Amino acid sequence: MSDIDWHKVHFVRLAAYCQRAAADLNLSVTSPFKLDAGTAEECAFAALFPHLGTHNGIVVCLSTDWADLSDKAAAAGYTCVGVSPETCASYDPKHWASCIAEWNSSAPVA
Repeated sequence: MSDIDWHKVHFVRLAAYCQRAAADLNLSVTSPFKLDAGTAEECAFAALFPHLGTHNGIVVCLSTDWADLSDKAAAAGYTCVGVSPETCASYDPKHWASCIAEWNSSAPVA
């Protein structure tokens, strides 16, 4: 039996929950979202909410990836938020609505 790649499982769930939250809140989302940061590898985010946060939007990643991705996102004009894998255990519409409102209100204005 092969080992489960929990990072990938959490990433896929996070992308799905971002899509679901966007549908619930009538928001635009691109999920998953890849950012060409001018490096050999594209930066993979679970989602982009283009009409929230800074002028380019808010990108969402797992909190475990935030340290690696946040500077690249900021350099490209995005606000980057990290979501804990525990949040990806289940979908709670009220929790997600609260998170998205918080992300949007705390994002720096470009």
